[in-house]
Amino acid sequence: MPRHRHNNDDQDQGHGRPPPHQQHRSNNGDAQGPQPQPQQRQDHGEERPPPRRNDRNEEEIFGKLKFTMPKFQGEEDPDAYLSWVLKVDKIFRIHNFSEAKKVAMASLEFEGYANVWWEEVNKKREKEDLEPIDTWEEMQEVMHTRFVPTHHKRDLFNKLTQLKQSFKSVEEYYKEMHMTMMSANVDEREEQTMARFLNGLNIPVKRIVEFLPYKNMVELLHQATRAERQVREGLVMRSKTPRVARSRE
Repeated sequence: MPRHRHNNDDQDQGHGRPPPHQQHRSNNGDAQGPQPQPQQRQDHGEERPPPRRNDRNEEEIFGKLKFTMPKFQGEEDPDAYLSWVLKVDKIFRIHNFSEAKKVAMASLEFEGYANVWWEEVNKKREKEDLEPIDTWEEMQEVMHTRFVPTHHKRDLFNKLTQLKQSFKSVEEYYKEMHMTMMSANVDEREEQTMARFLNGLNIPVKRIVEFLPYKNMVELLHQATRAERQVREGLVMRSKTPRVARSRE
C-alpha cells in the first residue's frame, strides 16, 4: 500500500495544486492555477549565456560540394601517381570522412593493374596475419613504395640542379621548377629558391632583373616576366630597324 500524507498542505500539493503562496485569486475570489512568472534578471554578477549561433556544420556545407574522384591505373610514371595523390588528398581535406572511408573511396577508383595490385596487397596482409590498411596515410605509404622508385627523388634533384629557362617562357620555366620542387619535397628557404630561379634565367632576362627591386619569389617572378617582355620588344625593334648599306668606295 502506498503511503499517504495526512496534512492539508501535502494533500493539496499531492493533487497537483500549487502551494498557497503560489495560488492567485481572480476578482471573484476563486483560486486559479499557477500563472507564468515574468522572466527575472540575473543578479549577483551572473553572466547570461551567449546567444546560440546559427552556424552550420562544415560537413553540411562541404558535403554538398560535387566532386569526382580521379581514377588510378597504376602507371609506371611516378608523376602520374603523385598527381593522383594530390587530387585525392585535396578532396579529403575538405570532407570530414573517416579514415576507413578514405581508404575505401580511394581504392574504388583503382583500375587495371592498380586494382589487381591492391587486391594482392590485402590478401598477402591477411595471409601474414597483418592488420588491414585502414588509414589514408598508411595507404599512401604502401602506394608510394610501389609506384615511386627510390631513385625518383634523386632524379628530381638532378633535374632541379640542371634546370634552365632555355626556350621556355619565364612563366613556363618557373612552373616547371616549382612542380619539380614539390615532387621532390624540397624544403628550402625562399632566398634559396629565388637564387635558384635567378640563376636559371636566360642571360638577357637575368641582366635586367638584377637591377630591378623585389622582396620575395612572387615579385621576382613578376619582374622576370617584365624583363622578358622588354627583351622581346627590343628584339622586335631591332628587327624593324633598316640596315644601312655600306657605301662603296
